[in-house]
Amino acid sequence: MKCPQYKNSELIIFTWYIGIALACTIAWYYLYKCLPSFTLILRDNQIQDSLEKDLDQVIKEDSTKLIQKDSQREFVTKEKIENKTILQEQTIKKKETLKKDRRIKEFECNKGIVNPGLDCFLVSALQCFVSIPEFFSPYDEPEDMQCKESDGEMSVLNEIIAFRERYYQVSPNKVKVGSMRSHFDQKFPRYSQHDSWQYIMSLFEILQTEINKDKISSPSKSLENHSDVWNEYIKNHPSTIDQLFVGMYETCFVCKKCENSDIVYEEFKNIPLICNQENPNLGFEEFLTMPENIEESEFICRNCQEVFACEISKQIIKFPKYLIMIFQRIDLVKQYGINSNVFYPLSFSQWVPSTEEQLTYNLESIISHTGTLFSDHFTATCKRDSKWVHFNDSSCNDLPADFDPTSLPNAYILFYKTESNCDI
Repeated sequence: MKCPQYKNSELIIFTWYIGIALACTIAWYYLYKCLPSFTLILRDNQIQDSLEKDLDQVIKEDSTKLIQKDSQREFVTKEKIENKTILQEQTIKKKETLKKDRRIKEFECNKGIVNPGLDCFLVSALQCFVSIPEFFSPYDEPEDMQCKESDGEMSVLNEIIAFRERYYQVSPNKVKVGSMRSHFDQKFPRYSQHDSWQYIMSLFEILQTEINKDKISSPSKSLENHSDVWNEYIKNHPSTIDQLFVGMYETCFVCKKCENSDIVYEEFKNIPLICNQENPNLGFEEFLTMPENIEESEFICRNCQEVFACEISKQIIKFPKYLIMIFQRIDLVKQYGINSNVFYPLSFSQWVPSTEEQLTYNLESIISHTGTLFSDHFTATCKRDSKWVHFNDSSCNDLPADFDPTSLPNAYILFYKTESNCDI
């Protein structure tokens, strides 16, 4: 009985050995086959990680380089802009210096203007405008002198510029009006007596028409603020004439029946002064029209829709830089000229109700009128470089240092200038 048991034990042990050996063989086989693949996977992962790290490093370096390049480019661009700005500022300053030097030379350049025959009304006015640097200043540089033509002919604006260039040449000591005269032949026929004031107003009107392309006649009545009214006007009238010589009235009509008021704004280029032979001492503080009663009028009240008696008050809400005053020396009804002497100050101050400020005006130029309506003569007396010069057609003479410009007899047109700010 013992022998069979022993044999069964050996069989079991042998079977276990065989199983263990077989398991080891199979395990070794799978390790032999699968280990290289696993190693490759690990190696691929390591390579991928290394490539990603290298790529991140390259991207980081490239980004840094791009940022540096952008910074350099921005710095260079900024430096170029700054250099360009500095250059532009230097150019502007240089131009301003040249303009200033030129104007100083211009004031030192006093010339007569040739009168071909009965054109003293035009010649005297041009001498006054030569004394106003701002009249030509928008066209100081050649690139600013844009040629404007009408029907194949030079415009009055360019004729004025051409005249100015001829005036400031080194020689000769006399200058001709040139073809500018032909623009006024129809309204002011040659070799006839004409009024210098009418010529000035006609010249202003033509220049305004040429420069103000889309002119609007009057400010809107819906605007109540004086500053808004003037800003609307000057926006549509940007010409040099409007900038320098135009002011604005505010006229208020009050109906005596219903007490309704109506306000009208009106621009002006001159202020007429009554030339009274009996009372030559005209007070300049009275040139603003005071309220007056009108018993009979053609005004129709917007409220009661009837012709009404009204009270009219007028005040200046905008004063120009150059204020032109005209003594009414020519009586067109009685057909004669008034040759009485009148009083006018060298300077005066005017209170401006709209801004509650005071402007001081100084006399700059004078046009004198002598003779009669049918045989008269105009001369100009202008301040050039703080000196007074008398211009009589083609001749010009420096006046003494103690000359009093308010002592001129037969003063007709006065040009006053203020250095104050005229904005409202």
